[in-house]
Amino acid sequence: MNDRILDNQDTSSKRYSKMEEIELATIFLDFDGTLVDVMPRFHAIFSEYLTQKGYPSPDVDEYRRLKQSHSYDPEIFKVLGFEIDWKDYRTWKMERVESVDYLRLDRLIGDPHQVIAQIRQKGYSVVLLSARMEKENLMLELKWLGIHDLFDSVIVTERYEDDSKARALAGFVGEGDIIVGDSETEVIASRELGIKHFGVATGLRSPGFLFEQGARVVLRDYTVLPEML
Repeated sequence: MNDRILDNQDTSSKRYSKMEEIELATIFLDFDGTLVDVMPRFHAIFSEYLTQKGYPSPDVDEYRRLKQSHSYDPEIFKVLGFEIDWKDYRTWKMERVESVDYLRLDRLIGDPHQVIAQIRQKGYSVVLLSARMEKENLMLELKWLGIHDLFDSVIVTERYEDDSKARALAGFVGEGDIIVGDSETEVIASRELGIKHFGVATGLRSPGFLFEQGARVVLRDYTVLPEML
């Protein structure tokens, strides 16, 4: 690759590395939609709401197609022809989306232990970067998934805004660092911080949507990332 990153001399990467005497370039890896498939969780919340309102619900595969085609739930309701109070649904969703019962529906994508080992062999440290609001529940999920000690550090923005990841990383990244994820938040962070970005096609946004937001490369999933380094 013409823009292959070989190393990073930025000392701020030491902030995230367990290897205090070695400066590493850092890969900031998103969680929801990147390391874990969140569609079963989002579908459960969506379908349970429709059921209690007396509407039929699409199955998880159809919901996945609709979600990646239309991105936002209000658009999906319109496509389905359902008259839904968006504020009421949003409250329902926000009360559940990070609750432990629903987080149990998340499923790991690939083998993160193997992939991250391969990334480290390429000379990178790996930081988990999440926009979750409930840090405690995220840490619990990492434990039951068996990946709580896999990362050099875990950063939780505890904000859902589009620029939350850019703000969290401001002043702590070097030009050799890379951000990876399934949504526009990583694209925005890449653009504002001047670091490289890889999108992934396993989350709530379609590759087409990511390209529209400015992504240049969208991977099938994060497991092919080592091949791109």
